[in-house]
Amino acid sequence: NMKCYVPAFIEDMNVCLEEMFTRKGPAYFRLGLGKPMPDYLSLQSYGASTAVNEQAKLTIIAQCPVANNMTAALNDHAHKSNIDVFVVNKMPLETLPEDIKASLKRTKNVLVVEEHISTGGLGSAISVLINEQSLPINKFISLHAEGYPSGLYGSQGYHQQQSGLDEESIKQTINAFF
Repeated sequence: NMKCYVPAFIEDMNVCLEEMFTRKGPAYFRLGLGKPMPDYLSLQSYGASTAVNEQAKLTIIAQCPVANNMTAALNDHAHKSNIDVFVVNKMPLETLPEDIKASLKRTKNVLVVEEHISTGGLGSAISVLINEQSLPINKFISLHAEGYPSGLYGSQGYHQQQSGLDEESIKQTINAFF
């Protein structure tokens, strides 16, 4: 019955805190360096999202403050207008929100970006929910924490770079879909 709250932006931090205290059950709150939410995202019950884009070719689902790297990668990206963006701030994710499900059905391409390891994280949950819904997906890439691939310790930025979670690596992964 543990609920995990992982706000990505300053705007959803208080929403997560209020829900956590109202719920009065076991909870884990992961606080990272959140930045202001980009103007093109709006708060949702599960986190944040872009407006519906019928022409989108890619669905990006992100979690935690690494979403800031993802939004930075999109700032001047040539395909930004062809991408649906969703940020999930609560786990476990037991069902696919309808707007995420609709985007997945349309784009059939998924990029998950998170700072959790692959097992038991957002990518794992999205994969299971896609399978349970029998959604046809052409390409699924999950960017996640790789542990310590170099065997070295360092800053969060260093580990993001090592795991392909830095802005430039995310930009290159997005390019692989187009």
